[in-house]
Amino acid sequence: MKNIRPLALALIKNQNNEYFFHQAFDSLKNETFYRPLGGGIEFGELGADALEREFLEEINSKIKVGSLLKVFENIFTYEGKEGHEVILLFESNFLKGENYNQEFDIIENGKVLGKAVWKSLAQIKEEDSKLYPLGICLLYTSPSPR
Repeated sequence: MKNIRPLALALIKNQNNEYFFHQAFDSLKNETFYRPLGGGIEFGELGADALEREFLEEINSKIKVGSLLKVFENIFTYEGKEGHEVILLFESNFLKGENYNQEFDIIENGKVLGKAVWKSLAQIKEEDSKLYPLGICLLYTSPSPR
């Protein structure tokens, strides 16, 4: 049986009008893509708590989670496997200012899964890369949530 995975993701923006994204690659589609950083919500855990936990686990950084901005439903295929997610996107900020100027290795269970990078929407478009979940770019192009 396939399951729907609940996720909490963070909308974090720096002074250069860049956003904090997980950069990933699907080898079967030969596609580089980006999505806001975050992760799975565990049973009995609030989305905001999951987001704080995921940032500590994956990049060893603390964030302040703000308001819930949007809920997305994402049905996709990654590396040939079908997935279905319900995503809670939260406005968020790093607690340390220097985090707005650096990239991070994303580490899970002692393994590097990818990179967390700062990218503008224009840079992603110039690379001919994708931004997921689909439709999220509309939120990024609307006025800042702050």
